[in-house]
Amino acid sequence: MFIITLLFVFVLLYKVRFAGLKGYFDDYLSIKSTNAIKGIMALAIVLHHLCRQFADSGKSEIWLKPFDSPMGWLLVSVFFFFSGYGLMVGYLHKSDYLKDFLLKRLPSVLFPLLTATLLYLPFQLILNKENLNITYLIDILIAKEFLVRNCWYVYSILIFYILFFVIFRLIKNTKLAISVFTLSICIYEIVCAIVYKSFFWSASSITIAFGVIFAYGYKPITVFIKKYYYFLLPATVVGYIGSMAINPIFNKIFHFYPPEFISENFCCLFFVSFLLIICLKFSFVNMFTTFLGDISYEIYLLHGLAMIIFTDFLKIDNSILYVSLVVMLTVLLSFLIQKFNKLVYRKYSEHILSKN
Repeated sequence: MFIITLLFVFVLLYKVRFAGLKGYFDDYLSIKSTNAIKGIMALAIVLHHLCRQFADSGKSEIWLKPFDSPMGWLLVSVFFFFSGYGLMVGYLHKSDYLKDFLLKRLPSVLFPLLTATLLYLPFQLILNKENLNITYLIDILIAKEFLVRNCWYVYSILIFYILFFVIFRLIKNTKLAISVFTLSICIYEIVCAIVYKSFFWSASSITIAFGVIFAYGYKPITVFIKKYYYFLLPATVVGYIGSMAINPIFNKIFHFYPPEFISENFCCLFFVSFLLIICLKFSFVNMFTTFLGDISYEIYLLHGLAMIIFTDFLKIDNSILYVSLVVMLTVLLSFLIQKFNKLVYRKYSEHILSKN
């Protein structure tokens, strides 16, 4: 019964490396290292959503209990952090980074989203045929409903890319631009909390600003973490637990309004900080995490489709079989779609980007 959880642990710990009590991995935020973490987070998101689906249907699967917690937005916060970090590293080290920025960045997000939408469309049309009206279409356009499940993250990242481009194009002072970008993310969170009445839009977005700040101060921040490593490690745990403890109180008092997500923001900041501190000592790069990391975005987009297929169409009742099939189909589709979109993006680069 615990085979899925054990497989996850195996993927996580296979060939894990420890830097030693006094050693550190200085490449802890390299593309290779962050890609491995994204692979782990993507798989954890799939298992979390499966666990929540079982809970919503009244099932209790003890072997998925490790993923039965308010962790979805925490896992997404890691993706936001890496996005912000990558944006700032590119800006700091490439003099022409903002040239054709939107032409490069937006298609890398939109091509897989469009492909996923086309795959979801026939299934969603069948499932929602009784609700196909103008209101449903408007809700899709304003992101109150999604054809692609859990697509709020994608819409958010597109907005953040545009904000980053506009702010850093207009403001030449880097520190000021970072401050304005961080303020913009805070305003975005407030607007989303009021408009969408859902903490998902607001809980984890702050970590993209954290990623930008971390990249800007990478060297002194890393030196500081190393110097106080064995203090900061438990401190981030205490901070995370404290933020989670306060969160229900804030939720009750400020339900769906800005103060509610303050504690959630701190949860995400402490969670990401803890992960970074762990990655300084442990490397999780292996053949499995690297493979999953390469297709992590596609996994995020497509696991909902696999759940729809095996829940509403093929109706698999056995929990172990259901989870196994969802994971396998998700990985297979993600791999194929990623290969297809790489080809599309290559053709796009040759015909569009090469002309600019």
